[in-house]
Amino acid sequence: MVAAHRGGRALTSEQVGALDHAMQCLELAEPLTQERRQRVLVSLLDAFHFEQEQHDLEHDLPQHAKKSADRPSKPRQLALRTALVQLERGDPPSLDRWLTQDYLGEDPPEGDKVKDRLSKARSLAAIQILGARRQDVTAPALFECAARSDPQVARLALEALISWHTPTIDRFVLARMQRSSAGGDWRQAQRLARHFADAPLPLQEPDATAFVQHCRKGLIDDDWRNVVRVVDCLDGLPDEWIIPGLIESLAVWIHRRGESRSRLRIETEIIAELEHRSGRSMGPHPERWGIWWSAKRRGLAASADAQPAQLTTRTTFFGIRPTSDRICFVLDASGSMAQDFEGQGQPRSEAPGKRARLPSRYEEAMNQMEAFLRGLGPGARFRVVCFNDGANAWRRELVPVTEQALQEARSWTARQGPGGGTMLRDGIESGLHIDSNGELDWEALEADTLIVLCDGETAEGSGWVEPFFEVAGPLTCVTVHAVQIGGSSDGSLEQMARLTGGDYVQVR
Repeated sequence: MVAAHRGGRALTSEQVGALDHAMQCLELAEPLTQERRQRVLVSLLDAFHFEQEQHDLEHDLPQHAKKSADRPSKPRQLALRTALVQLERGDPPSLDRWLTQDYLGEDPPEGDKVKDRLSKARSLAAIQILGARRQDVTAPALFECAARSDPQVARLALEALISWHTPTIDRFVLARMQRSSAGGDWRQAQRLARHFADAPLPLQEPDATAFVQHCRKGLIDDDWRNVVRVVDCLDGLPDEWIIPGLIESLAVWIHRRGESRSRLRIETEIIAELEHRSGRSMGPHPERWGIWWSAKRRGLAASADAQPAQLTTRTTFFGIRPTSDRICFVLDASGSMAQDFEGQGQPRSEAPGKRARLPSRYEEAMNQMEAFLRGLGPGARFRVVCFNDGANAWRRELVPVTEQALQEARSWTARQGPGGGTMLRDGIESGLHIDSNGELDWEALEADTLIVLCDGETAEGSGWVEPFFEVAGPLTCVTVHAVQIGGSSDGSLEQMARLTGGDYVQVR
């Protein structure tokens, strides 16, 4: 079994069962000598090896997501659990020192590739074990690993420190947040901000002041994804530090409307943060927010004319109201979409003398898409992807919502189905501009929202969804809203919406 790990191969189902049995036997065994305990731990470290590449979240989205779709996590969990038990039964301080000194030393020199990979795999496993134990004596070693040149080792060490709270660790994580934001790496800052979700940010530190300044700049970044990430980093910051920056950034994004550079999604994100902090709803009006904040700082009552003002799109798609004007529709064009839509669709007109009948699910999807797009405000842009035995896209880029575009999109969509299977993943990858090699085209990915419609169980099942969107969500910042037509579902749509912060509705 260890030979399989050292060869970088995944375990077979028989090997998983054997490992499970071995773990149970070890937990029931008599206390081991220190030397044998170390041998057991080395074998358990090797049990992590076959999944080494699965942990590299710095890897490109599609390749990582495809590798991890069928990842066997049970052996890793068993190995980690048993390693912790073995540590606790022996002399924990000496074993902690052994792991730190033997497996968290300097990066190994270049040499035998197999040995180098095994050494790195053991280091990654040791980082996870020591991070789970959270002993103060091992924290400096994790600090050192977090500064390594190897991005996989550095990332895993930072992950081990997140939510482990001591004054020293809090200052360390804050410093890394400040450094990441200063360099424009808001993906990293967003991950590190999770550390302060359950503990106060050390505001007295100079890094905190610098981080706030970077946040205020990030709120007007030209890359809308960075703005989404910045907003996610604001929870631990006091109102007086960040509300002025939110108001200023809202004014900037509204001004960008005239330059066709604004996004409804970003305006909504900023307003939602202001509403969360204030308990008031004043919509896309920076001047009103400014008057309220000025009054609040002087201890005066809030302005009485502040009225609720929603930025959500007025039109709906099967009841969903996306807060976006950059949308890609991903529509099921499989054979089952030919069934009658038994909701509240309008009957199809037939020849004189014949009884009108209900529209098909596919026709109702086209009707609702067209009605939704007609109700969007000026400046909205869209594209359409249809999937059945594969995926096809109408237009590679988003196009303005014009009468001609609506007619062309509907005519094209009508020709795509219904017929064939339900390859949902192909549709999602096309919507996100992921090619057949698993490469994401950042220049082409303009949409910040996918609206996905499907009427049944998919060809791939739901196993790929969570590992895919665990990476796709933070990487692309795209929100997925999902509509399920009919009563049969394999859970794919619900998971997509949950993992990306979107809405899910079921229409029977």
